[in-house]
Amino acid sequence: MALLVACGDSAVTTTDTDTSTGTDTSTGTDATTTTSTTETTVEPPTTGEPPTTGEITTTTGETTTTTTGETTSTTDPVDTTTTSTSTGPDTTTGDTDTTTGTTGDLPPDLDALVVGLDGGVRVDWLGGGDGGIEHSTYWPLVKGSAEYDALPAGEQKKVDAMKASILHSAQRVPTSETPGVEVTGALTVEERTQELVFVVPTDYNGRLVVLGTPGTRNEWSSHGVLLSWLVSQGYAVVVGNKGMTNGGVDGNATMLNKQHPSQHWGTMLLDLGQWAGERLTAAYGEAPTAVYAAGLSNGGYQVRRALELDRLRVLQGEPAVFAGGVDWAGVYYPDARVLDTDADAVVTPPSWPRATTWCAPTRRRR
Repeated sequence: MALLVACGDSAVTTTDTDTSTGTDTSTGTDATTTTSTTETTVEPPTTGEPPTTGEITTTTGETTTTTTGETTSTTDPVDTTTTSTSTGPDTTTGDTDTTTGTTGDLPPDLDALVVGLDGGVRVDWLGGGDGGIEHSTYWPLVKGSAEYDALPAGEQKKVDAMKASILHSAQRVPTSETPGVEVTGALTVEERTQELVFVVPTDYNGRLVVLGTPGTRNEWSSHGVLLSWLVSQGYAVVVGNKGMTNGGVDGNATMLNKQHPSQHWGTMLLDLGQWAGERLTAAYGEAPTAVYAAGLSNGGYQVRRALELDRLRVLQGEPAVFAGGVDWAGVYYPDARVLDTDADAVVTPPSWPRATTWCAPTRRRR
């Protein structure tokens, strides 16, 4: 059972390590099961109220235990619907507790959202001060400031990546803070590898949106334009980088590598839709009721091409991935079949008309 403790702009995974039969020494009575957990020190937050220096917080099923020096106190868990992923007896009272998730009768298996990724990481965000899954508190941070330096290295990379791909007005940054789970990692399907961000709000509405990425930007570029509104409405959202900035590579250099990376963009959007749909089904016990695609500029082209390929899948007897999509100001990248006008399997060079004599217009004086 994997449990997460959120603190400010970071959360740390705490995992049960073993279960054994023994005696509850605090009450003097026999207990059928005691659970041993690994205590994890949580990073101090950059926003909201920081924990007292030296505190160690450990989440164990029904309670959160805070140890400070010689004193131990027990408080209610922050959010059992997102941090607890199992049901079972309460070893403190003997009562049985059943936690209900957002869909179905059982709590979601949020660890299932990470399956299939290289370097996959899951973090829960509680909202109300930590920026939520939109990371709205990251926009005003300045690199090198005390608030920035207080973030863990992984979160600093998110701030840098988000600000490197700003697509919205600096005067209209997101302010919503939606609680939910965030997954990052790299997805590889055949020879196609793309880095992604996958977010599911706690109040998940059962629908998924796959976002195309504009320009040659990274997977964080849609946080201030589309993602923040979608997650506030309950949609799960997955965004990839089209393989353009893997490992921090400059996207413009990738675009000019003479390997025509745009030929894979439509297929890569389908990869995202299929993978994320399967992960949601595994986590919540129900397939998404609808999967949509949306994208701007190069992301708009991704959507259009993905819908074309999805239609071909349907004609071949495969189920459709997308219920529909939005191509927002999409560019047009013709493929080799369109550019091969003489059907010799080679792109036909353009045939420009010969220039005729051209005279610059003269300006008349009055």
